[in-house]
Amino acid sequence: MPPKKDKKGKKKKAASKSKDAGEIVSPEDQIRLLQSQTSSLEFQLACKAEESTAVIAVCEDLRSALAEANKQHQEEKQLTADISATMTRQFKSMQHQLLEKIAERERIIQNLRDELL
Repeated sequence: MPPKKDKKGKKKKAASKSKDAGEIVSPEDQIRLLQSQTSSLEFQLACKAEESTAVIAVCEDLRSALAEANKQHQEEKQLTADISATMTRQFKSMQHQLLEKIAERERIIQNLRDELL
């Protein structure tokens, strides 16, 4: 096991940090520090801008894909409606033909009955 740290050591470090914070910094050092912070912030801004650009491109791609999917869905929906209408028309036509055949067969049966009597 590693040796335990003294509680006093922690207080010394905290005290030394406060001394550093109260230390007077020369204007040149302040300028360097601010320039360093500025360049760091500019770099972070550039990174965020690149991320934003990438996200916007992905978003546009997804919008395009969604628009294409919606268009394809509408085409499939229209095709389904057209097929359904065609099948309905064919069914009605076949039903009409079948009813005509039934009516003709009934007339033939009635004529044959009349001839028998």
